[in-house]
Amino acid sequence: MARQKVQAELVGGKSPRQRIWEVIRAKRQHFTLDDLSVQTNVNTTTTKSFLRSLLLGGWVEISNKDQAKLNGVMVEWTYRLVKDNGTFAPRVRKDGSEVTQGRGNELMWQTMRRLESFDFHELAAMASTEQTPIASTTAKAYLKFLSKAGYLAVTSPTKAAFGTGTRPARYKLIKYTGPRPPMVQRVDWVYDQNLNKVMWQPSPEELLDD
Repeated sequence: MARQKVQAELVGGKSPRQRIWEVIRAKRQHFTLDDLSVQTNVNTTTTKSFLRSLLLGGWVEISNKDQAKLNGVMVEWTYRLVKDNGTFAPRVRKDGSEVTQGRGNELMWQTMRRLESFDFHELAAMASTEQTPIASTTAKAYLKFLSKAGYLAVTSPTKAAFGTGTRPARYKLIKYTGPRPPMVQRVDWVYDQNLNKVMWQPSPEELLDD
């Protein structure tokens, strides 16, 4: 039952934040809280919370702050976009700070596109940044699930190497669905954020082996 609930949430389409962000990017200038709520069919409370986070994070600003009152009557604030994050909604907390969880997967996913082939050691080293170091074990686990889900082809299997222990498997990216990295859920499902689709889940036999 729990797995069915998770799947229903995953395949439900665009999130409220994503719908709000798309309207903001389309309007860019002179939009209000009511504009966003009505055009996205997202309730006012949720819209207001996300808009406030964007404001605190410097993504949007109030464009009529000097005209907050007209003839002594409060005027609805109008906003404008000042920092465009691109297609996908910024991942921000209530205080406007960016959520960094999942950044490692984003870096690995984009790095794979630039490499002809790679093992998990190479991917971890080339995808890491000073702000987001990636452990080899993290890269190894991510590659395992992407391979199961059909994103990768094994170009050279794991094999023993004389004097150096085991030579890790090498992979090649064969399916790129978009800029957002596939997510490995807690239930060990691989979910594609670009397609809004579960791409792989363990078989009953694999669950029993865990």
